[in-house]
Parts: sequence; C-alpha cells; structure tokens
Amino acid sequence: MPNRYIIIFVFLINLFFICYYIIIMANPYVDTTLIECNRLQSTQQAQVDTDESNAIFTNKTGATVILEQGDMISVQSAFINQKGCNIPTSLEFKGKYLTNVILDKTNGLIVKNDNVDLMGKVSHVNLPEINDKVSTPVFDNKATLEVNYYKTSNGEMYCFLPRKFMSPLQPSIGAGSASAYQDIWRTADINLDDVPGSTAGVESGTSAYPMLYVDCKTFTNFNDYHNVYDVRTSPAGSISYLRPKNDNSKFTLMTRCYNWTLNTDLDSITETVDGTEYISNGAEYLKYAFNNATTLNPKYMRLCPDFTSPIRYDPASNYYVKQVDNVEISVEKGFNSADSVASQITEDLQKYIETEEEGVFKVSNTANTGVFTTTTTSLLRPRHCASPAVMTKTNFGVMTSEISQDVLNFYNSYKHILVKRPDLFIAGRKCNNRFGEVPTVQLINGKTPSPLIELTDPGILPGTANIDKNFVRNQILCANTGITNPNNNTVSAIITSWLWNDTNLEALRDLFVIQGNYEDLFKCEGVASDYVVDANAEWVNYFVDNLQIKEMPIKATIKNSRFLHMTRVDYDADHNPYLGNDNYHRFTYGPDVDPPQFDCSHSTAPVFVSFNPDKAYNYTNGDSINDLCYGFATRYFDTTNQQSYIEIHPELVNGIRADIFKNRNGVAGVHTNIEVGKCLIGWDYHFNSYGNTVMLAQTGMLNSTINDEWSIASGHNDTEYVNTGNTGRDLNPYYTQCYLGSNNTACVYDQVSNKFGWEYLHIPENVGQDYNAGESVVIDPKTAGSTRLPLLDDAKNEVYKINKRLQTFTYCPDMTPYVNAVDGEIKTGSGSKTAGGDAFKASGPIEMSLFNINLEPWTVFDAHTGVCLNFGKCCDKLNWNKSLLGILGFTYEQFNPTVITQKNTGTQSRLTFNNIAQVYNPTTNSEVVSANIKDYVITPFGATQYYPMPSFMTSIRSFLTTVEIPFINYLPAITEVTQSLILEAQLLPKTVLNPYLNIRSDIIDESKYFGGKNSGLNYPICAVVNKINADKDFIQLDNSDIIFTCKRKMAITSITTVITDPDGSLALVDEGSSVIYKIQKNKNGKDLNIIAQVLEAEPKKK
Repeated sequence: MPNRYIIIFVFLINLFFICYYIIIMANPYVDTTLIECNRLQSTQQAQVDTDESNAIFTNKTGATVILEQGDMISVQSAFINQKGCNIPTSLEFKGKYLTNVILDKTNGLIVKNDNVDLMGKVSHVNLPEINDKVSTPVFDNKATLEVNYYKTSNGEMYCFLPRKFMSPLQPSIGAGSASAYQDIWRTADINLDDVPGSTAGVESGTSAYPMLYVDCKTFTNFNDYHNVYDVRTSPAGSISYLRPKNDNSKFTLMTRCYNWTLNTDLDSITETVDGTEYISNGAEYLKYAFNNATTLNPKYMRLCPDFTSPIRYDPASNYYVKQVDNVEISVEKGFNSADSVASQITEDLQKYIETEEEGVFKVSNTANTGVFTTTTTSLLRPRHCASPAVMTKTNFGVMTSEISQDVLNFYNSYKHILVKRPDLFIAGRKCNNRFGEVPTVQLINGKTPSPLIELTDPGILPGTANIDKNFVRNQILCANTGITNPNNNTVSAIITSWLWNDTNLEALRDLFVIQGNYEDLFKCEGVASDYVVDANAEWVNYFVDNLQIKEMPIKATIKNSRFLHMTRVDYDADHNPYLGNDNYHRFTYGPDVDPPQFDCSHSTAPVFVSFNPDKAYNYTNGDSINDLCYGFATRYFDTTNQQSYIEIHPELVNGIRADIFKNRNGVAGVHTNIEVGKCLIGWDYHFNSYGNTVMLAQTGMLNSTINDEWSIASGHNDTEYVNTGNTGRDLNPYYTQCYLGSNNTACVYDQVSNKFGWEYLHIPENVGQDYNAGESVVIDPKTAGSTRLPLLDDAKNEVYKINKRLQTFTYCPDMTPYVNAVDGEIKTGSGSKTAGGDAFKASGPIEMSLFNINLEPWTVFDAHTGVCLNFGKCCDKLNWNKSLLGILGFTYEQFNPTVITQKNTGTQSRLTFNNIAQVYNPTTNSEVVSANIKDYVITPFGATQYYPMPSFMTSIRSFLTTVEIPFINYLPAITEVTQSLILEAQLLPKTVLNPYLNIRSDIIDESKYFGGKNSGLNYPICAVVNKINADKDFIQLDNSDIIFTCKRKMAITSITTVITDPDGSLALVDEGSSVIYKIQKNKNGKDLNIIAQVLEAEPKKK
C-alpha cells in the first residue's frame, strides 16, 4: 500500500512538471530594461570647463549591460530641452556659419588730440582713395549691414555748392549792428550784393556768375534747379536766377581723403618715399595751397595747384569716398520669441558707442562746465561740418595767403560733402582726373593696359609725362551761316583723347550704365525761341531746311543717349586750363577791353552722345557706327602718332547743341567753332556741372537769431557763466559738428500680419515751434503790457509737412530771404483805411504765415536725415534663406531688384507700397495716407474745411500791414500727424530651421538611416523626434516605433547620445535633455525553471 502512494505521488509530480512545461515553458516572454541617459547626469556635465555641446553626452550604466544577438533596442522616451520651443511665434537660430561676403567700409588713420579748442578730438584722418573691401562672415543669427548716411534738402542745416562763404560778417559778440545780422536773414543772398553783375557774390558768397535763367536754362536740369526771381528788378521779377531745388531730396554723405581737421602744427605724419622724407600736417597742407615750400607728401596734395590764377581754391578737386560704416545685428542662439528677436536687433541698431570723436567739449577761457556735448550710437554719429561762423567772407579773403587755424578750419568745412547722385559722382571721376587729364601713351603690361595714372597715384600733377588734357581732337564747325542760325552741329562725331583700351572703354561704359538709373537727367526746360520745347521735355536739337529751323527727328532720351561735359570757353593754359570751373572769382583776362573779353562763366555744359543700353556689354573693334563698342564708341586711328582713340557720336542722336558754341571765344552771345586742342571733354568734377548736385552739411547757427536775441556765446569768466561786461566770447566757430543718421531705427514685429519689418531709418520732422517760443513780447507799448509767446503742447508730434513753414531756429543761406508771419488786416471793401468811411471794411487783426518761395510747393517734407541700410549685401543668394534676414521672412529679391532705377533706390525715391517689394539700399519715410486728403483744404485764416477736393493756392486781394499790399498768394500750411512707413518682409518668418531632430547613439552597432550630410559623427540614428510635440521648453518623443535588432553579443558600460539636426550637425539644445532607451530580450520558460536552477546549483555548491 505504501508503494501505491509512492507511485501516485511520483505520478502527480510528473504530471505537475508536464503541465508546468506545457503551460510555462512552452510560452516565451519579453524581458524589458529601461536605461535613462540624462545630460545633467552625464560625464560632460561633471566637467566644469568643457566647451562641448549640450547635444552630445555620455552616461555610465553602472552595471554592465549584456546585449545578446536578437535583443531589441529602441527609444522609449525622449525629452529634448530647447528653451522657447513651445512658444508659437518663436524663431530658431543655431549660430551656424554660412559663408563670407565682401562689404565696403570706410577706414582711416585717426589721431587723437585732446588739447584743441574744437568739437571732436580727431586731428586728422588719413583715408584711402577707395573704401576697403572687408571679408565678413555670415551666420544664421548674425548679419553685418553696410550703412550710408544722408541729409535731406528740407531747408535746414545745409547749403548748396558752389559757395564761397555763408556769412559776410566776421563772428563777434557785442560788436557790430544787430540789423546787419537781421539783413542776412531777411535778404536773399543774391540781393546782398550791391547790384547784379560785377559785384555778384561779393557779399552773398554765391558764384561770381549767378546762373541767370535766360542764359542757363538750355543746359540746366530742372529736376535739380528752379527759378528764383530778383525782386530788385523792374518790373518785379523780370530777372530770375536758377538755384538748386529744396525739395526734401536725399543727399548721401561723402568723406574727403586726407584731412587735417583740427590743428595746423600738431600731429604730423612722417613718411619716407624713395629716399625723401615727408612731414605732413595741417600747416604744410596750407603751405602747399599757397605755393610755398612744403614738406607735404605729394599724395596729400588735394587742392588745385594753379598758382597763377584765382581758381586754386577748388574744393571740388578733392577726392571723396562714400562714407560707409558697418553695423552688426544679431540674436541669441536657440529659440527666441518674435518680440525678443525684434528687441535684440533694435538694441544693436540703437546702442551707444564710445568713440574718440565725442563727449563734452570745453573751450579754453570759458566756464569749467562743458559747452558742447555729442553722443554716438550705431546709426547716429556727429560729423564734422561747416559753420556760418567759420565760412565767413573774412576767412575766405585770407584763405590763399594766411597759415592759421581759421583758414584750416575754413578748408575743413569741406571735410564732408553731401551728393545727390553718389554712384554717378564716383563713376564719373574714374574717367579722368580732377584736371580733366588722361594718359597719353599705352602702357602695356602683357595684354592689359595700365589704369589711369592719376587714379593710382593722386599726387601726379599737371604736365607730368604720359598724362595730358582730354582735348577734342577734331574741328567741329558751328552752323551759324545763312539767314537762320541754329548755332549748333548735327553732323560731327567727337574724337576724344581717351586712348582706345579696356580701362577707358570700361570706365565710360560703367558711367553710362549708371546714368541709365536717372531718368530725370534726360529732361530739360525752356521756350521755343531758344530751340527748347516745353518744361521737363526731352533734349532736342535743330537743323535748317529751306531757310526754316526744324526739329531733329531724334531726341536725346534715356533709351538712346548718355552725356559727358564739355568746356564752353576755349582752353587757356594760364587762365582756363581745366575741365570746368565753379566760378569763385571773376575772370579778368583777355584783350584790354571793358569788361574783359573772358568775363563770363567758365562752367561746362552737357553733350549727349549715342548709347545703346542693349549693347552696353558687347565689345567690338569699333570699326563701324553700326557696330559700336559697348554701345557707344568707334575707334579712331591717328596716323600721325600711330595711336587709337575713342570716338563718340552725338550726331547719331541729335548733335551738339548751341550751348557748347556760345561764349567759346569769350564774347557774350557769339557762337564759334570748336578748334583742335581748345575744348576739353570728360567728367567735370565741379559742383556746378550737370548732374553733380552737391551740398554741405552745416550747423545752422548764425551769429545771431533772426531778431538778434541770442547766439552761441560765453563770457570770459573762467568759473561762471554770468558775463557782467558788454562783450562775450563767440563760440560759434568751435561749434562744428552736426548729427547725420537715425536715432530710432528699429526692427519690429507685427502681431497681426505676423511679419517683421524695419522702421525709422530716418529722423522725422516734428511740429516744432518758432525759435522765440516762450519769449515775452510787448503787445501794448503805452501800458508796457506783454505776453509770452506760447510753447506748443504738440511740438513733439511727428508729422509730414506740405508747403512747409520754416521756424527760423536754424539758418540756411539757400532759404533767404526768410519770411516771418505778417500781422495785418484783410481789406474786404473799397476805400482807404486812413480815410475810413462805410466803403472801407477790414477783417480785423490777423497773422499770415507765408510760404518760403525757396522751398518746393506741394512737396512732402518728412525727414531731416537718415540712413540707408544695404540689406541686400549682407548675404549671398545661395545662403539667403538660411541667413538671419531670410529666417525673418525677407527675400533676397526684395533688396536686390533685377533692375535698379530712381524709383526703387533708397536715396532717390520715397518708400511706398509700390516699391517696397523690390528696393535697393533702402531707407524709410513717413506714411502719407489718402485718409488725410480732406485735411489739405485750408483757408488763409487757418481753418480746415474737410472737403473731398484738391488743395489750392488762394490770392488775398488786398492785405493791410503798414502799407497796403495789392495781393498776397497764400499756400496752405499742411501739417499731418504720421508715423514711419514700415519696410515689411515679404514672407512670414521661419519659426523652426528643421521640422525634426535625430537621436543618434553608440548603443546601435550599425546604421539603418540614410540622409543628411556627413557630420563626422559615427553614430547611427536610433530615433526621430518630431518638433510638433513641444511643451514647456521640451520636445517630446513617446515610445518610438523604430526598433533595432542586436546582431552580435555586446557588453555596454556607457552610452553616448547625440542629438543632431537633419543635416547631421549637432543640434542647439539646452542641458536638460534626456533619452530613455529600451532594451527588450526575448525569453522562454526555461529561464524561469527555478527547480532546475536549484538542482543545477547543488553540484556547484558541493
């Protein structure tokens, strides 16, 4: 029986194991292990001074992990730490290098001098002839912008050139007549001279030969000039002069090469050239100008060295470069909110910069407290400028004979000039030197002719071997025979002295291409009697047919022609040796007659020659007029000297106009032929030449206000400002800086359009207030009653102005005569005011604010100064979309138009919604919106009528002041509150650089992922993280479905994790990233056979 129980027991045991095997051992299972790899617990985190990226980290596993063949490896979870990634409007920047670009930059040698009584501390600046070319790196979070500066012709703080001086009075305090200064304000500069004619410019500082409308209208660009009538003539206005327009045009800042700006005898530059030692400083600079013995290095000789005639004062002959600064904008790497991006860039554009040229300036023998102060920011800089107190008649009179600080200061009024068409200004000066000279021999180096000698060695003087005047080499007859005389030529080509070589041909070609950007240069104005058609018409010429003058069938237009300058008075080696003249002095040479034969303007006139824009880059041998080289030139071979010259063709357009033949022999109104060696052609450097409209920035501070109330001055007391005497020290001559640029440029983000933009690249106009606002004035002399002139509450408001009223705080000689508000009454009935009676009626006292006729009427005035930011050069087209501006949504095409014209260039046009999508080197301006149109209808009494009708000028038939004025024309003063137009991006910003991240790891022994470039990291990808899953600074991955199978046994003691972008480069992540790996082992029941394991262990114990 016991055996039976034993058998049953054994049977049950066996049955148990059979069931166990069937139920347990026969069913496999998966053994899962999770391994956390956190950047904060990595070996890199423990290294304090490591520079390694947060995207790569190594974690130790603690115990060794054995991977068997067949084990499964995947990423269970991932938490990628990128701060800001969850913000919907955030943008991602990696700080990745993209490429290098070449930018222009104005550099120079700056020498500091703290002991000079002038604003600024730069003694001299040694600038090169051309701007530096700087190779600048580009990153996806950084961009470097070229900055140009401009000043507008808004009637304030400038004067047009040429001009000898701005003030006929020498600065003085407590001396002279108050009315003398008032006369300067209230008298037109052309009227300060005694009478028109022989004394022109003597007191006013204008040209010795004013541009009379009747004489100059046929070769003047009326987009640059306008008529101003001489009120002294009778009948009123019968004589008119041409003056540059004041129409809010933008003039670009240019800087003179080689300046000694502050001191005549300090801070010398000592140089040795070919064994000769040169010592150069301000005093030596002036000695050269006066033809004295000098140690000045010839390369610094910037003044015209004609010592036998008065034209040696010739500031236009100086070399200038466009002032180009570089400013870097950047944002932090990683995710940044859109508002933060805009704020960071704005900070870069507005940040304060400490320079050697700024600070609080004191003048010796004044109070200890500084009298002037300046500040420099990224885009707003104080610039040395002219001053009415420096550019005086007295200083002009001694500037060619006296070596003094005053004279040097006078010369340095021209340290900076402002040019309306800077690219034209620069291109023209590459065609010949400042004297109108060109090389006369071919200097061959291999197959390439040498460049112009003057341009590579600016010290070359007239008469140097291998260089001579660019004469017209053929006789050109003037058609002045017969009953009807057109006094012109329509059949002759012009043989120039430019040698036929690549340098000359390409220089002229480039000049002509740039002229094609300025349609306004191909317009004119006149009357039929002078063979010129209606205003702003195309240039025409005339010929004689059957004793009748007929119009040439071809007109000179922007589509078929270009222009150069020709002298209008014959060459004279002693008195008229150069191409053009700014007429600072009268000419008194010629036969002994009264007036002298050559007492006339020696300026040039334009000649229009044939040019085909479609052939501008087609080189030919120039053998035929039907196959012009570069669209303009044929080759002329001179058998005498065996040289080939460039021949140009006015006869293919409409010939040479009468202006070129008039006054050629110095006799007024007489037209004569152009003889060989008597006429120069080329590009005239002078400020009065066609297309070269130039002005000076100036402080606007005359030595007295318009009513002589105050000026910039100080007492002599060295410890206090109170001056107990009747004289003071005038500080105007030391006040020689002005601001150019913008103080409030910003990058902005629009929450509605979700686009970035730029605003306030300009300093806007404000309502402002009269210079004497706040002053107490007597209103009743009998009772000594007075009232205080109001301070306007809205004076700070930003506005644009049409028919702008000047507030006489600053003086501009081109605005004279200044017109104050006029007090009086408007007569509404008949009869006399003095006689009284029922027939007489008047409006009662009224103040009329009159328009200054020197300003352009019906023109928007909205800016003082500003900057152009050349966004288009900050990155190349290939990398643009990955650059900072590309990420912000700006396109390459927006700042690099296919065709550049006046209508889409920042310095030549207004920014509008018509050109905002394609604008080169842009700036901004105010918004002018149609909603304001009803505000433009204003009565003479200042009442806005709010009618939907065009604004108009009114005529007040009889205005009573101290006398009765027959009529006054009144232009409404339109002032509208506005804001900056925003230069908005064309596209929405790119919020993320890539849509996903890759997790790479050495836990995988081979790669199963293909894509992206070789990053140098030999780690296979084990998971892909979609960036859409972002929350609270983390991008999350949950249970990746990508599983890898281990193919060989491995022992793991550490795991390296790498987080990369799709291109394989390290991602920009923060330190809180964590990846949890999952290892899965396939198991079966035998692994859980506890009994077997126990039994197996027993023998080992024994």
